[in-house]
Amino acid sequence: RGRDAVLPPASDTVIVADGAVHLTVNARSESTVECEVAKAGRVHARCGVVAPRRYVANRALTRDDRAVAVVAARLATHVCASFVDSPQVVHDVRAAVGPGLGIVAKIESPIGVAAGEALAAVADGLVLARGDLRAFYSDREMRRIASQLKRHSTHHGAQLVLASNYFRGLS
Repeated sequence: RGRDAVLPPASDTVIVADGAVHLTVNARSESTVECEVAKAGRVHARCGVVAPRRYVANRALTRDDRAVAVVAARLATHVCASFVDSPQVVHDVRAAVGPGLGIVAKIESPIGVAAGEALAAVADGLVLARGDLRAFYSDREMRRIASQLKRHSTHHGAQLVLASNYFRGLS
C-alpha cells in the first residue's frame, strides 16, 4: 500500500519541470514506472515531478523537516515550509523553532489551496507556488486562486507572496 499510494497507475499522466514535459504511464512494477513522452520539453536537475491523481498530502512535519527548520531559524527571520497542506504543518514548524520566527506556508497542491484560509489564519505569510499547481489548474484558475488567497491573507493579517513562476505565461 505504501508505494501504491504514490506510484501512478498505467494510463495516468506525470508532469515534469512545471509542465514542460508530460509523460503517459504505460506500465509499472513495484518500484519502476515506464512512461512515454506525450509532450517533450526541457528539464533541469532537481526539477519537480507531479502525478496529479496520486498526490499525497503533507499534513505534518517530518523529523528531517523539523531539524532543517531548527537550523534555518538560527539563520533567518522567516522559515518557508514547502508543500503545506494543513495548518498542523505550520503549528509543527512553530513548535520546532519557538516564538519570534515568521512562518510562511508555501501552497503547492489543491489540498493546500483548499486549506488557504485556515493557513492564512495560522501562518505569517503564504506563498502561492504556481509551478506545481500548473499540474492541477489553468492560468485563469490560478488568477482566481491568487485573488482568493489575497482576501484570506488580508483578512487574517498574513502576507501573500506570488512565487516567480506565478508570472510565467500569465497575461
